[in-house]
Amino acid sequence: MPNSIIEIASSFPVILPLLFLAVLVSYEDYTEGKIRNQYIAALIIGGAIYQFAFAGPGGVKVIESFLYGLGVSFLLYFLGIWPAGDAKLFSALILYFPASIFRGNMIMDYSINVFVPIFLVLGSAVLIRSGRERVKEAIEFSFDPYRVFSLAVILLGLVGFAMKGLEMIGIQGGFFLSVLLLFVAFEIFHAFLSAWTELGFTLLAALRIVVDYGEVFSLQYMTWFASLIIIFVVLRFFLLYLTYYYFSRDVEIMDLEPGMSTAEGIVDHGDHYGKVSFLNASLINYMMQRKENFIHDLVYLTEEDVERIKELKEEEELGFSTLRVDEKQHFALLIFLGYFLTMMLGGNFVTVVKSAVY
Repeated sequence: MPNSIIEIASSFPVILPLLFLAVLVSYEDYTEGKIRNQYIAALIIGGAIYQFAFAGPGGVKVIESFLYGLGVSFLLYFLGIWPAGDAKLFSALILYFPASIFRGNMIMDYSINVFVPIFLVLGSAVLIRSGRERVKEAIEFSFDPYRVFSLAVILLGLVGFAMKGLEMIGIQGGFFLSVLLLFVAFEIFHAFLSAWTELGFTLLAALRIVVDYGEVFSLQYMTWFASLIIIFVVLRFFLLYLTYYYFSRDVEIMDLEPGMSTAEGIVDHGDHYGKVSFLNASLINYMMQRKENFIHDLVYLTEEDVERIKELKEEEELGFSTLRVDEKQHFALLIFLGYFLTMMLGGNFVTVVKSAVY
């Protein structure tokens, strides 16, 4: 930790503008609900100059990690975890880690320092403000027996073999990486669900049991396995369900405005118009939803979209009077805090807390 503080002091000309941008971007994200591309471009250009001008050969490693972080952050965007602006901000800040303290697992530490507080803040807010009935609905939605069984099969088979493969090429996978891989694998399973998909994933799980019988039935592995399933279900389904309803609201059709982000879509079925929920929104679902005959943009309503929807309502073509729209979510401040926390600790706060306790 002391070395990180010294590094921050020596990087004061870089840290000071970052603090200014942190305040500016976080304020605009909260008040306007967006992170301007101009700020992201300035951060990327400034970070690249900082690495090439001051970091020397070590800066190349940071640049490579930036590209890796960009891929991971946009993967999370495609999975529906956060908006594109937050994904870009998360990636751009990687360029401001000094090469002298940069380690191979620093991106993982940075990710933990960003995502754990986001989920803690988000989870606390929605749990406190969601009613008992909504929480009960979320539990029933999340712990569906078929869904939990499917997750167990995916984790045991495909994810298990993927982790083994990563270890063979020298990449040590931890709990956080396992959760991320399970996110990706479940999206693939869900998007291409069929009897053959189920059979293939089940055979992989059976093969894993045969190949790694000793490890699979060890107490340590079963504890890790159960913990990961529970955490995944809570993050991917329970909190998703609560946040969907907490951060969205029903708006009267005649009150819709351009720029609103929809949590439901209006589909032309030929003989009637219907609504589709975006509760399980992700890149794969988004691409599949594109095949539907939606009558409006799936990201933000345009002026033409609003005019057409209102005209259909006036002509009594719509059998509903409201459309659910998203409220803005503000993650910029927590992303900046995650960066500064990583700089100060030289690691992630979970490890620091565990070290202090044990």
